[in-house]
Amino acid sequence: MLATENWRNITRISKRAIALALVATIAIPAAAPASTETTSTPTSTREAATDAFKAQQAEIAARKRAAAARAAAARRRALARRRGKISRSTVLKRGFSWVKRRVPYSQSRSYRGYRTDCSGFVSMAWKARTSYTTRSFGPVTKRIAKRNLRAGDAVLYPGHVVLFVKWKNRGAGTFVAYEQANSRKDCIRSIRSVNKRGARALRYRKIL
Repeated sequence: MLATENWRNITRISKRAIALALVATIAIPAAAPASTETTSTPTSTREAATDAFKAQQAEIAARKRAAAARAAAARRRALARRRGKISRSTVLKRGFSWVKRRVPYSQSRSYRGYRTDCSGFVSMAWKARTSYTTRSFGPVTKRIAKRNLRAGDAVLYPGHVVLFVKWKNRGAGTFVAYEQANSRKDCIRSIRSVNKRGARALRYRKIL
C-alpha cells in the first residue's frame, strides 16, 4: 500500500511538472533569431538635411558678400564723381564774396588767383582750375534750357557772362545775377534778362 501511495505521489508531481513546463513554453515565446540585415536609421536623412542647410547658408552669405561689394563699388564711384565737384551754395557764397568786396574790374589783373573780369569772376565762383574766357567755357560747361537755370549756373551773352543767382520773374525772363560788370561798376548784384538777344544758359559740369 505504501509503495502504491508513493507511486501515485510521484505521478502527480510529474504531471504537475509537465503542466508547468507547458505553461512556461506557451507564456515565453522563443527569442527571434538575430537578423543579419541592418535596420534603417534616420541618421543619413539628418546628414542630408544638414548638408542642404549648410549649402543654403553658404549661398546666402555669398550673395550678401556680393551685394556688399557692389555697394562699396557704388560708394567709391560716387566719391570719385564728387571729387572736384562744388555745391551751388558754395558757388553763390564765393560769388558774393567778390560782390561784397567790390573787387575792381580788370581784364589784366588778378585777385586771389583769378582774373577780375566777367569770365574770371565766374571761373572763381565755380572754383575752376583757371580763369576761362567767354570763348573757352565750352569744355567745362554744357548748354541747358533757359527755363532750367538754377542758382550757380551762368548766362552767357555775346562777349559777357554773369552768374545766375535766382529768378526775379521767371515769366518775364528776368533774374538776379552777380557779375563783374565793367570798370565803372566793378563786381555787383544786378538784374538781367534771359530774353536778351544771343543769351545762352550754361551749367558748369562739376556743379552738384
